[in-house]
Amino acid sequence: MPYYLSLAFKNIFRQKKRSFTLGVNYFVVAILMLLLFSFSDGVKKNFSGNLISAAAGHLTLSGGKVVKGKTLIGVSDYPKITKVIEDEYPGEVTVLARYKLTSTVYYLGQSKSLSFQGINTAKDTGLRDQVNFVQGSWADYVAQENGVLVSKDTADYLKLKLDDEVVISTRTIFGAFNTGTIRVKGIYESANYFVQGIVLCHFDFLQSLAMGDKLSASTLFVYFKNTDGLDVKREKLLGLLKDAGYVTSKPESSSDAISVVSSSTPKNKSEGVDVNENRLTIATVNEVVAILAQVLDAVNAAGGFLAAIMLFIIAISIFINMRMTINDRMQEIGTLRAIGTETKDIVLMLIFENVFLSLLFVLAGLTAALLIIGFVSNLLTLPPAGILSLFLDQGHLVLIPTLGSLGLILTVALLFTAIFSFFPARHGGKIRAAVALSKTY
Repeated sequence: MPYYLSLAFKNIFRQKKRSFTLGVNYFVVAILMLLLFSFSDGVKKNFSGNLISAAAGHLTLSGGKVVKGKTLIGVSDYPKITKVIEDEYPGEVTVLARYKLTSTVYYLGQSKSLSFQGINTAKDTGLRDQVNFVQGSWADYVAQENGVLVSKDTADYLKLKLDDEVVISTRTIFGAFNTGTIRVKGIYESANYFVQGIVLCHFDFLQSLAMGDKLSASTLFVYFKNTDGLDVKREKLLGLLKDAGYVTSKPESSSDAISVVSSSTPKNKSEGVDVNENRLTIATVNEVVAILAQVLDAVNAAGGFLAAIMLFIIAISIFINMRMTINDRMQEIGTLRAIGTETKDIVLMLIFENVFLSLLFVLAGLTAALLIIGFVSNLLTLPPAGILSLFLDQGHLVLIPTLGSLGLILTVALLFTAIFSFFPARHGGKIRAAVALSKTY
């Protein structure tokens, strides 16, 4: 058997033009599929990482307090919830409260709808690492009670400068309007899509501006040192918070999970029934990312369809190539049969010729794809602006090749080749010696 494998390897490039033409197809498919898988895995990791560092936790809590059928949307009595979580996971968890509102700002004849986000600057410092200051500093922002950080795009649009004061008006939780003055203490740029465009404020300032309850927040972000088993941890917290008097639930869909993460200004709404309860919904970051996964699955499916078309072309090429090869090598096949070579050995020899060919070109394609990935990920820098930032990390496109992807592509290519080589090879192996030596096939 080793002799026939050796012979098969030597025969790979006997017909160099045919072999190269077929091999190029394997080469292109390998590059396409690895780039596609690497892009998908990279986007998932980058999207999740950026989301967690800016706009969500490993677990995100939102809710509402219902009193006599009227609901104050937001997390009520968040210090109590924080204590329950920290007592259950002492030293293993960080709980951060955020206060959010959206308001249109008018300044120097320009208007722009802005998302304001209030944080506890003593505890919630993660966003500090997500911004690069063009003017001002984090320390200046922290020191000013009504200080805000605005993006460079927002500052340019509204013609804001450092230390400018702006009067803003926003709807309170009771439906009326309240005004306040903000002072620009920092202008920033960020490569994180979820940071771009927000106006970072102090938690207490926004809470007072919206005339909210001092114990209320828009959302709570829960971060674990060990993120394994988020669903199990959520189930435990759902039970503990239920015992603490809350009506707890999970999002019914990915869209509901996104609503939990994007919960904005606490406000009143009518339930229509006389109900008194405190509600909490807990979403995992995996549920929020699930919608992105669906989009990427569609991208992968489109790429897979393209690869399937190319593989179909390869299958036809294999069949034609092998029929021509068998016809050209009739005397060789006849000689092998005459000296006692069995049908299965000839079949295997013909199959392994194509398998070795696909192995060489697929490995070459995967190597080329890894080189492309290395260049794009490390040397190619793109401007982190707009929706493109979803796919970038510090201006670099995130492509993550995995051993699983490499193994899958290689395995599929070899199995595909073996299966589609079998049928023409079987015909070649069944040719009798006398027939092979006397005529073409």
